[in-house]
Amino acid sequence: MKWQLPRSLHLWSGIRKLKPDAVKCNQNGVELLSKSTARIPLLKAIFLIIFSLIFVSGSAFVGLLYLHHLQHARTHDSRYVIAAIVHSATDGVPLPTSLLAEILDLSVDDQKNLYAFDSTIAETNLLHCCAIKNAKIKKVLPNKLYVNYSLRQPIAYITDYSNAALDAEGVLIPFAPFYTPKNIPKFRFSFTPEEEQTMGFSASGCFWGAHLHGPKIKLAFDVLLHVQNNFPYALFTLESIDVSNAFNPSWGERQIVIAIQEAVEIIAKNQAQLVISPRLLRLPTEGYEKQLANYTILREHLNKKLISDANHTCSLCWKSPQMIIDMRIDELAFIKGVE
Repeated sequence: MKWQLPRSLHLWSGIRKLKPDAVKCNQNGVELLSKSTARIPLLKAIFLIIFSLIFVSGSAFVGLLYLHHLQHARTHDSRYVIAAIVHSATDGVPLPTSLLAEILDLSVDDQKNLYAFDSTIAETNLLHCCAIKNAKIKKVLPNKLYVNYSLRQPIAYITDYSNAALDAEGVLIPFAPFYTPKNIPKFRFSFTPEEEQTMGFSASGCFWGAHLHGPKIKLAFDVLLHVQNNFPYALFTLESIDVSNAFNPSWGERQIVIAIQEAVEIIAKNQAQLVISPRLLRLPTEGYEKQLANYTILREHLNKKLISDANHTCSLCWKSPQMIIDMRIDELAFIKGVE
């Protein structure tokens, strides 16, 4: 005959096999805790935390040591010594490579490693060159630098200073050795010491990269733009704009002087002939636009007279004496140099 123990005794015998911390007693009786809710001993938890910290920090330290070793090896590897500069200008003629190398402080005698070369500092050095407007440097493995830049474009020479030109923003730039010869007009300002001081010039004179401003600068740019927009003739050349006396205290001497060159192609004695006429226009500071419009009417009569005079010559290219046209008085033109 078999005796079956009560269910409660079976449960109690199972509970005795569990660890003390896996049993929880409450008002409803005995509750078994799952393995996932069992607590880790305090010492073991502290040991795991310390071990994790040591493992993570040690791994990071070893990684940093490896990166430092790798960087040191690259910076002393002859394969990465900069051997060439590849460059391009987004507009205009590229600069000589030797000039870029000088600005970037690169030379055969003082070789630099590509990984040790600081591109940010090099770009700043390029922008310190007043002829360069924007610049970007990219390293090309194993030993090349790619430099892309844009140059300030000169729109006029300045006769007040040697080797000087202005760009469209009024920045004073040296013409040589950055640019090839260009057919652009000349500006003449004749700044007073007070005007130069206002623009920040030093006692020794102008400095490259200075931003020229003031009424004379604005007037010269306005006249240049007006002539370019209203005289689109193929054989018309604007040579210079002189605003040195545009704001003279004496109204009798106040004027804008524009030097131009007109050319006419004719057929004389069964052969092509080019007739050139240099002209000097004296215009008022206020109302020069109206007088330039009057000149467009006057030039037709002057060119007819020019062609008539050229018929008496046999030269294939004939240049007439300079003609001075004073149009400072409204609706009047005093012409010197025409018989």
